[in-house]
Amino acid sequence: SLVGELDSSNAHLLAATMSTITAEHPSRVVFELAGLRFMDSAGLAILVRTAADVETVELREPSRIVRRLLELTGLTSILRIAS
Repeated sequence: SLVGELDSSNAHLLAATMSTITAEHPSRVVFELAGLRFMDSAGLAILVRTAADVETVELREPSRIVRRLLELTGLTSILRIAS
């Protein structure tokens, strides 16, 4: 679950966590985004990197602004949004 803001000031923390998780070779990673109010390109990069390392990345309950960011960048083709 991600809450608050995910940006260049804190993305390294999630990147480190995701490196540990993807090292286990899961087939699917689910991000709960209901509490995420803001995400910049640093956060998007982590999601894309995760999608490159696993078969499926699912994004649950993204806020309207986060969903719009994903749509505008065209990332909904590789990141599955589940509302």
